[in-house]
This record gives sequence, C-alpha cells and structure tokens, in this order.
Amino acid sequence: CIANRNGCQPDGSQGNCCSGYCHKEPGWVAGYCR
Repeated sequence: CIANRNGCQPDGSQGNCCSGYCHKEPGWVAGYCR
C-alpha cells in the first residue's frame, strides 16, 4: 500500500493508501495519502 504523504489517486489507479484515504483537492494533478 502507499504510505502517508506519498502520492496517490482517489480512484486507486496508482494503488491504495495504507490509511485508506487519498486526499486530493480540485485542480491538483495528484493527491497524497493521509
């Protein structure tokens, strides 16, 4: 899984966050796990 503060996509296309939550705001190309 993806560690906190590492890059992610909410749709899971880059893998799943260890925390289960990918934070991505409007306009961002990618989000980050937290």
